[in-house]
Amino acid sequence: MSLLHPRRRIDPVVAARLRGWALERWTIPEEGSVSVQELECDKPGCPPRETVFVLARGPGETERHKVLKAAADVTRDDLEAL
Repeated sequence: MSLLHPRRRIDPVVAARLRGWALERWTIPEEGSVSVQELECDKPGCPPRETVFVLARGPGETERHKVLKAAADVTRDDLEAL
């Protein structure tokens, strides 16, 4: 866990929903994976919570996408906008 961006535990139901939407939004090969994390920040100008999607498509092939909301507040439209 990063001390600069502590992770918060995401409700398993919310995490499953977000992973499902991510798999619909982005093409991930069978050997790939999607990780969903919620980070919090208390620094000025930083959103209090953000949800980060890490897509691992294969060895050395990762990409990150952020939604500046708590995981429970992320919508399918938020992912489509990325």
